[in-house]
Amino acid sequence: MAGKAAVVCGNLSSPHPGFKDYALYRIGERKILVTSLLSPTIANSPVARLTIIPPDQALPRILSTPHDLAIVIFHLPDARAREMVSRTPGIDIAILAKQIGVYSRPAKLNGCCLLKCNNRGRSLGWLNWDLKDNTPKQFGIIKLKPQVYKPDPEVQLLVSNYEKWRDQRYFARRKKQQRKKPPAESYFKK
Repeated sequence: MAGKAAVVCGNLSSPHPGFKDYALYRIGERKILVTSLLSPTIANSPVARLTIIPPDQALPRILSTPHDLAIVIFHLPDARAREMVSRTPGIDIAILAKQIGVYSRPAKLNGCCLLKCNNRGRSLGWLNWDLKDNTPKQFGIIKLKPQVYKPDPEVQLLVSNYEKWRDQRYFARRKKQQRKKPPAESYFKK
């Protein structure tokens, strides 16, 4: 499957290399649709150069793709994600991925299973979904301890390189902005 990998993001305004709106997986005869939505505020961050359309505009178009199960990963504030789930039919599983927190069990909203296991990589949530009944059967949270679950070296290198790049870019941009500011006047006269 080399060359087919992509980052899934449903609300970019134009195609970006390496990104696609959604992924569609087949399990037997079932089609599983997976997408993610970014908060428009991410476009204003110092490391992003993405043009993001409002998630409300993107999601109905994506959900019109024929599927049996829809999974949406929300990189939005929880309240905004919950509001979208409450008024958007057709989402089966919603993963709240922006704000820190963990649900001890799935929540239900508008027929959708809400999941949240975001505590900076210290735990991993899992869900056993029954495709026949279209319902969750089991859910659990595994607490990750570095002594037991060693980080994957390739992922660790990828994250490390990204953080270096992000920091260099952020600090360079910040330094450039500071140079534009006039120097502060001294309280003391010479």
